[in-house]
Amino acid sequence: MANMVPGALLELRRWLPALGANAKLMGWLAVEDAGRILTASLHPDGNRPHPLAGWVHT
Repeated sequence: MANMVPGALLELRRWLPALGANAKLMGWLAVEDAGRILTASLHPDGNRPHPLAGWVHT
């Protein structure tokens, strides 16, 4: 997701529910989230967790 351009992310949000994904979860795939993920990847801040840190389960 971090490499997606906003237009592609919007397209993904449109197709996932049509393919059976839970529509309530599509709010997690917001365009502004893509910007936060890119910023955190390009300019890490040691004082804040990465935006994906809460999404990945060990």
